Amino acid sequence: MLHRPVTCSIILVVLSFVSLAGNAKSPASESQEDNSKTAANTQKHASDSDESSYVGTEVCKTCHEDMPSKDFFKNYEASPHFVTTLDTKKGPEWHGCESCHGPGKEHVDGGGDKSKIFTFKDATPQQTSARCLRCHQYTDEHGNYDRSTHLANGVACIDCHSPHHAKESQFLMKVKSPELCYPCHMDVRAQFARPFHHRVNEGLIQCNDCHNPHGSFRPKQLRTNAAGDAVCFKCHSEKLGPYEYQRLLFA
Repeated sequence: MLHRPVTCSIILVVLSFVSLAGNAKSPASESQEDNSKTAANTQKHASDSDESSYVGTEVCKTCHEDMPSKDFFKNYEASPHFVTTLDTKKGPEWHGCESCHGPGKEHVDGGGDKSKIFTFKDATPQQTSARCLRCHQYTDEHGNYDRSTHLANGVACIDCHSPHHAKESQFLMKVKSPELCYPCHMDVRAQFARPFHHRVNEGLIQCNDCHNPHGSFRPKQLRTNAAGDAVCFKCHSEKLGPYEYQRLLFA
């Protein structure tokens, strides 16, 4: 039979463990909470057809022109995205800043409250890329991105492109190719150091000349046909033929 002091100690220890277990959150529950918050954020800031909830790019400019980041709004004004403000056929949900960040009236009325507008920083790659694909999914180049290898591995559009801080004028890329691809594809970078290689580092060919970074129906996201050689003939046309034996055969 246990003495009273020992029994009380055991009870206190058990109660402590029960309390900790009740307050502890498993990684799965935390992940579910994060996903629900992000989903709520996306749903809240989904594109709205109510024109009164949009304020226009000029209103955004009044606060964001003097952002700490150098030339924040100036870079955007010089980018291809800014021409959306000239589109008179589509509604305000397709114009300027709010075409990506959603309606801004609540954000403005809240004194710049970030929870009142869609922010790319707190969203998943799938959610940020979905914003881009609203406009870009209808082209042959970008139409497969929502099922591409890059997006499946958590690479978002804004990981390679930057609407506000692009270092390259072409395609608003953050870094010039192939430096843009190498941080993820280190094994391929090593292959281009071999004595016989495609002259990518020399600037005569780019990664996207052979691969479509936005996805394709071929292995390795190749820009080719079922035979796998169409992409090669763009540069190696001498391999295409016709050859002498072919002409003799059909003469």
